[in-house]
Parts: sequence; C-alpha cells; structure tokens
Amino acid sequence: SRLSYADYSVFRDGVSPMWEDPECAKGGRWIVAVDRFMRRDARSEGQEEALDESWLNVVLSLIGGAAYHDEIRGEDLPVCGGVCSVRKYNCKIALWVGTSEEGLLLKAGKQFRKSLKPLIDYMTNLDNNTSSEEENSRRPARPSVRSKSIQST
Repeated sequence: SRLSYADYSVFRDGVSPMWEDPECAKGGRWIVAVDRFMRRDARSEGQEEALDESWLNVVLSLIGGAAYHDEIRGEDLPVCGGVCSVRKYNCKIALWVGTSEEGLLLKAGKQFRKSLKPLIDYMTNLDNNTSSEEENSRRPARPSVRSKSIQST
C-alpha cells in the first residue's frame, strides 16, 4: 500500500483480468474503497497495515480455494479473481465474481468480507456512547471504509 498508481491482481488459471473474458463477462465485483491519509503518522501506518493484511487475506483465500467452496453444492463458487488498486488518494480491493446468481454472489461476498476483517470495524451502540474521551483515544485508529458495492457488467 506504500506504492501509488499500482494494480495487483490474482486470477484463476485461464481467466484474464478483463471483463471481456468469458468467465468474467456474466458477473460483477464486490468492492471496498478506502480513502488514504496524506500525512505519515501513526494513523496512516495502521491504515497501511490493515490494507496490506486485507489484501494478503484475499490473495491467500483465492490461492487456497477453500474459502470460496460451496459445501452444499460440493463445488467452487464462481470467483474469477481479486484486484487491489492503489492510488494516491484511495485504495480499492475488489473480488471479481463470474455469476449474477444472487445466492452465489452473497456467499462470495460474505467470504470476501471475512478477508477484509482488518479494514472493517463493528462498533456497538454502547461503544459509541462512552463517556470518556480518554477511553476512545486508546482505541487503535481504523481506516474509514468509504463504499462497498457490487457492480455488474
């Protein structure tokens, strides 16, 4: 994530990282976009670590294959690959899925979300209503997730 203007991709054997590829053409992608901090400080270091760990998790889940296997059907989910796009002001991690079937999309999306755990924070309402600012300041800085969406082609 320290490199700007770079794209990294990991795709199944025989699948090109292009929407024109027959495996990708009938599907879409799950995307998480994260704004980057411009100043180098502890908060930006935490964000870079979370981005790097999330991308590593996505790559390992794609290579291992077990994360995108449908136990009920006994077959792999139609996941084509993953892309990490690093830019000066934001980063995007995307999972390309080769189907538009809602059930399979949701299963792939849930697995993708697990890979992004370092980026996604769940905060209960009790956490949100703490009376002590000191307590809040001890929490590690987390990057803000700007958008999550599925795009179909």
